[in-house]
Amino acid sequence: MADVPFDYVLTNQRIRNGAGEVLLFSWPDFVATICEGTSCFICGRSRREVAFNDEHIVPNWALRAFGLHQKTVTLPNGQRTIYGNYTIPCCKRCNDEMARMFKEPMSALIRAGGEAIQDHIVEHHALLPFTWIGALLLGGGAEQE
Repeated sequence: MADVPFDYVLTNQRIRNGAGEVLLFSWPDFVATICEGTSCFICGRSRREVAFNDEHIVPNWALRAFGLHQKTVTLPNGQRTIYGNYTIPCCKRCNDEMARMFKEPMSALIRAGGEAIQDHIVEHHALLPFTWIGALLLGGGAEQE
């Protein structure tokens, strides 16, 4: 068997690396820890362990660009909230890393227009836009009001 770069440990229905970061949540554990809890949706760390600056489901730059911060949205469970408050638990480290890897490049592409996005996909494939859209859909299912 080839050497694996991680020290896999199965704990509480999660697969963690040697540093204690969650590599994979089981579905019930994700629901309990993230959806119904307050741990970081990426690394699984709690607010007791690390600093948090929760991730906006719709990015702040998009909220500003379209004047949505104070508009309301109906969540899949029927509750209403303000877009600016529509967040998912995320620690500062993971949020900063997501900004560097996805939000900043996608923001630049979207601001450059549809042709820039199309050119990016042709030249670099669609992983960046699809990953970014997947992150948006993680909190999706909402209806704008």
